[in-house]
Amino acid sequence: LQMDIAPMFGFRNPPGSRFEWRLFSLRHIVQQLFYLDIQGGSHSPATDALYAMKLWRKYRSASPGLMQSVIESLIRSPSPASFARMYPSIDGVSMVFDPHCVNCKQAQAT
Repeated sequence: LQMDIAPMFGFRNPPGSRFEWRLFSLRHIVQQLFYLDIQGGSHSPATDALYAMKLWRKYRSASPGLMQSVIESLIRSPSPASFARMYPSIDGVSMVFDPHCVNCKQAQAT
């Protein structure tokens, strides 16, 4: 059995937006709904799976009105720092997209 909880907490952006959908990270959802930072230190796929199941169980039968309210609260809340923001460079490799990066453009051309 495979499932993805991201669509449960996602929404369609207005027409003309850069991206069609807005999806929240598992870390962001869990921080806001369970008041826990599950990925603050080391990453654990088992912890991710546990909290994905907790979210699914709690919200699988939620009314559209409740889900809209939850999504609006996620929109208003600040997003946690991404991995790339927390670690912009690892072993000399940039984790952040830089449109002015000459080496990046050369790599994309090959």
